[in-house]
Amino acid sequence: MDVKNSLLPLCGLALLLGACSTADFNRIPHTGFINHYNQADQNVVPFSSYWVAPGYDWSQWDKMVAGTYKLHVKPVTLAYYNGKPADAEDATAIEGLRSYFDERLKAEFAKKSTLQLSDSPKGAWTLEIALLEARSAKTGKNLATGVLGEALGGGFIWKRLISSKDERTGHLAMAGRIYDANGKLVAEVADFAYGMSSLVGTALIDTKDFRRYAYQRKTVEQWAEDFADLAVSPLEKKVGRTSISISPF
Repeated sequence: MDVKNSLLPLCGLALLLGACSTADFNRIPHTGFINHYNQADQNVVPFSSYWVAPGYDWSQWDKMVAGTYKLHVKPVTLAYYNGKPADAEDATAIEGLRSYFDERLKAEFAKKSTLQLSDSPKGAWTLEIALLEARSAKTGKNLATGVLGEALGGGFIWKRLISSKDERTGHLAMAGRIYDANGKLVAEVADFAYGMSSLVGTALIDTKDFRRYAYQRKTVEQWAEDFADLAVSPLEKKVGRTSISISPF
């Protein structure tokens, strides 16, 4: 019996179970965009941090989302970005992420029939989002460990033994502010997320390993879905986090 190969499925399962969580509350950059940080239960809210204004009458929210209401979504900003891009190419890629976030938010909100997107904040609830940090996967190292895995066997395990999670997938951080129709700040959210692994990629290959900021684009897609779901959900409804995707693309 080949002992090495018989142990690989067990090792892979252990690594997969240990890799499902994508968030880290303690790594959210504090850059001044929001002032309140409160570690969230991610089985209820799909973000690492979630704060609501004390004493705010949220009964109006539940009534509002039962019908149609106006929502003003400001362009995602890089004004509170933590650090500087590594070079001009990196700066272009980060701006691309910011623009993609705008695009995905519009697409996801457009799917919600009870939302009326407004160009003006007047008489509308307002959402502001800042992209706080973006780090790409180390694509060169991922390629090297992939080659090593092919040579030694158990390919996907080597990547996890040799590289840190940040090197394998990179990460992304953002924060959001929510204002009611009277301009009152009523909630703040923030999230730090490592790249979301895929079921196929964990066992075989994840193409995002070799494409810069590909993991971060997947995170942006998930955040846009999360914001859209929260925007039409009663306060007591749970909107939890998706921790692993199906597709390796």
